[in-house]
Order: sequence, then structure tokens, then C-alpha cells
Amino acid sequence: MEEQNRHLHRCQNCGMVWGHGNMMKGDVEAHKCPRCGKAEWRGFSGGQEAQPAKTIAVVQANYRSYLQALLTVTIVVMVSIVLGEFLAGWLLPRD
Repeated sequence: MEEQNRHLHRCQNCGMVWGHGNMMKGDVEAHKCPRCGKAEWRGFSGGQEAQPAKTIAVVQANYRSYLQALLTVTIVVMVSIVLGEFLAGWLLPRD
């Protein structure tokens, strides 16, 4: 098989480089890393550093942090409103 009819992939998870013929364009199995099994569809021309993929756990941890921050801000705002209403009712004269 001629070299121009082939291309390479580099796994962003483990760094493994493998190649296959261009006729495997839609073949899912041909795009799975032989070492770790992660699918990699981007072509690799050499010289590039493998970028570790964000795992689902990292993404979930980020969302969890954002959600906790949002919840904390919401609670602080609600407590401030209730406390402000209480103090306003206690300090301001009633007619």
C-alpha cells in the first residue's frame, strides 16, 4: 500500500500512534487505539504532543464545583434578603 493512501492517528489518552489506509475512513474499529481502546478520529502528521483528554470525572467535578458555588451564592442572597426584611421590620417605625 502506498504511503499517500495511508494516514496516522495519535491517541490523546495514551500517546500511541497507529495508522491505517484511507479506505477505513468510516471504520470505528480502525480508529480505536490499539493500546487503550479510545477512539481517535483526528489525523496525526507527527511532531505534535499528545494532549491528555479530559475525562468524564474531571468534567463532572468542574460542573459539581460550579453548581456548589451557584448554590452557595443563592443561599447567601436568600439569607441576606430575609435578614434585611427582618431588620427593616424591626428597626423602621410602624404606622
